[in-house]
Amino acid sequence: MDAAQFEEYLRLTGFRPGRPNLKALRDLLTRHMAAFPFQTLSTVLGEPVPIDSGSIFHKLVAQRRGGYCYELNLLLLDALTLLGFEARPLTGSVIPNNRLEEAGARTHMLLQVTLEGLPWLVDAGFGGLAPSAPLRLGSEKTQLTPHGQYRLETRQLEPYRDGLVLAAITDDGPQLLYIFDRQPQRRIDLQVGNWFASTHPHSPLRTRLMAARTLPDGSRHTLLNARYTLHRPDGSRRVRTITDAASLLDVLRSRFALNLPQTGGLQRRLQQFLDTHGDEDAGTQCTRGEGADTESHV
Repeated sequence: MDAAQFEEYLRLTGFRPGRPNLKALRDLLTRHMAAFPFQTLSTVLGEPVPIDSGSIFHKLVAQRRGGYCYELNLLLLDALTLLGFEARPLTGSVIPNNRLEEAGARTHMLLQVTLEGLPWLVDAGFGGLAPSAPLRLGSEKTQLTPHGQYRLETRQLEPYRDGLVLAAITDDGPQLLYIFDRQPQRRIDLQVGNWFASTHPHSPLRTRLMAARTLPDGSRHTLLNARYTLHRPDGSRRVRTITDAASLLDVLRSRFALNLPQTGGLQRRLQQFLDTHGDEDAGTQCTRGEGADTESHV
């Protein structure tokens, strides 16, 4: 981001720069996640997903279209760097259905932010289970966020010799989300992971329409194909099944704050997607949590 783009980012999020401390990091993450929703609409529609800084700014900030982990976390990384934080990208593998041994390739990107010599996990891009507050790396205690509890556990799984597993604590017990390590990642490593996630025919981002938006009041909106869920701060949920593309577009615009074009072509393509995928069981998704009503990353 250049200076003018950074000012636009600050205006959109409402964040006021100050000392780069934990309080500021929490505030920035809260505002970033509310302003820039998670979505896989681009990949479902087969659109290219470039992750250079200019393309990410144009899509997320200028166009207000949302994105997924590489886009959301790289935009946040740019902002953190300009704000004086020490931050760098990490990558990990999503754990399907709580089976650590079946973790896939390094297709998820997250961030490490170091404050006063202590490392923190920051992740704005894991969809419906993204932690909405920084998590202290090096602690295996349960950590509370405005939208749930999380725990980091040391695990061994090749090639993660010093692996850490992020788990969400749900009513059904710990939900293993992904395994990662603190190995430095180059830009080309991120480009390879993003290329697989956005183009490979077996990538869940190509076959599952997912969206998530986390709000400061403790609520969270999630979408998986035809099922929209409002997760309320008191733990209750309201679920709605969407039956047509017009209603789906309305939900994406009104609940997820996505700025989508008013074109008949988009509506036709989404209707074709609903006709094909609308009745699929959420239990077949790659990651699950809070029952079958939480949508997460690939």
